[in-house]
Amino acid sequence: MCNLYRPPTREDIRQRWLPLMKSPPPEWSSLGPTQRGPFLRPNAEGQLELVEGRWGIVPDFHKGPLKEWTVATNNARWEGKGRPEDGPAFRPTFVPSWRNGERCLIPVDWFSEPNWESGRPFAWKFQAVDAQPFSLAGLWHTWHGPDGEVVETYTMIMINANTHPLMGRMHKPDLGPGGKVLPLHLQDKRMAVVIDSANEDTWLRGSKQSAAALIRHWPAEIMRDGPMPVVVNGDPYTMDLF
Repeated sequence: MCNLYRPPTREDIRQRWLPLMKSPPPEWSSLGPTQRGPFLRPNAEGQLELVEGRWGIVPDFHKGPLKEWTVATNNARWEGKGRPEDGPAFRPTFVPSWRNGERCLIPVDWFSEPNWESGRPFAWKFQAVDAQPFSLAGLWHTWHGPDGEVVETYTMIMINANTHPLMGRMHKPDLGPGGKVLPLHLQDKRMAVVIDSANEDTWLRGSKQSAAALIRHWPAEIMRDGPMPVVVNGDPYTMDLF
């Protein structure tokens, strides 16, 4: 699951997607869950707009203050028991967004996952092979709090990555009986879904069926990956605190 990524600059977003910016937000550094980041969605007139929201959907059934919503909802699992067009194994948090067509693009420079191949978690960075900004498949929801608070929220869609040549190497291995590492096909490796530029409009405005057809692996040959230096107390090192 993804818990760290960096959005592009406002200027890079403007050049790449040409969205409406009602009130340009500040620049972003790397983001973690519950922090505020940018996402792109069609407005009521069908124009693409840039929205800043909380990374982690807050559902309507949460009736308390925002600070009391502590469930990790920054990632939404896709696979479910129903038909693909019915959406993922959505927990109730995400079902309304999928049913209502609240799909968004999450602009990204890079995202990070923990690499456990050494037995310890090292931060591993993933970006496009040309190092240009790209978009991830997301869902959004506008949460209305009990005191009139209105908060824009969003989440990344995640799919199983057991068979992916790069992403299948990430994350702490799942253990079975006796503490033995489960075979790869029984693991639950996860990866975000990249939406190609040619398919962005379909993801945002197409039917659920056509959007569901875009949920697939990002080909390894167009990904650039490697260890990500992390600075702690002024000292650079490669192990992240996952």
